[in-house]
Amino acid sequence: MLPARAGAVGRLLARPGWAWAAVLWMAVFGLVHLHWALGGGLLLPDGLRVPDHTALFVVDVIAIPMCAAGAALAASFVTAVGQRIPRRWRLVAGWGTAALSLVHSTPAIVVVLGRAVGIAHDRWSTETTLSYLVYEPYWFLGGLLFLAATEGYRRRSA
Repeated sequence: MLPARAGAVGRLLARPGWAWAAVLWMAVFGLVHLHWALGGGLLLPDGLRVPDHTALFVVDVIAIPMCAAGAALAASFVTAVGQRIPRRWRLVAGWGTAALSLVHSTPAIVVVLGRAVGIAHDRWSTETTLSYLVYEPYWFLGGLLFLAATEGYRRRSA
């Protein structure tokens, strides 16, 4: 339970909505990977089909069950799903998911912010633009959601 003296941030993080947002984030991510693996082109550069590129296809095939597992992990923070898995393991998996997502995306976020304040002026290709303005911010959002969801679970389950 949350201590009575928990501050505003503690009360905000303790809300289960963060975990549900992380579930949704993972579900959308998994569905996008499924769409790409089946040959769909949503949010891809023109003419790119994932099944035509073995490495990209393998990444998508691996990402789909990983996204399902991530959604189940986030759901375990607020439901009976996965309650057999020890709390410590779920916390480590949640922190790890947050760290992976943030480490993956932060360099691109720094570049975008640098460009926004006029530090960088290079021209971006379509692929770079999609990466910096769509893919990486989505990873960053997921990292923040898993950070909040995991911390909320830790606080509620202490």
